Amino acid sequence: MTLFGLINSKCVLRSIGGVTNLQVTVMFAPLLNEEVGMRQCIIEIEKGINLSQVFELLTERYGKVFKDVASAAGRHSGILVLLNNQIVMCMDKQLSDGDEISFAIPLSGG
Repeated sequence: MTLFGLINSKCVLRSIGGVTNLQVTVMFAPLLNEEVGMRQCIIEIEKGINLSQVFELLTERYGKVFKDVASAAGRHSGILVLLNNQIVMCMDKQLSDGDEISFAIPLSGG
């Protein structure tokens, strides 16, 4: 069971019912922060939750954009998912307390 709320202009997602909760920060890239209306989201989750499950929760709250980003992880796409500043190739990575999920938008041109 999950609960979303806003605290000090930051989204807080709590996973209720777990014994041990971890805090993870989600930093939204410029295009995504326009979609969700904030720059970062602090998520409180149960131990054992993986990236894919976090993206399911973000999709429930903010819509299809996160489902599209998650399904493109590890492949060439317009938005890269990073966990602690490392590109994510597989969404089944379990999260740890203090992890940071962020996004990069590759630039190209000449």
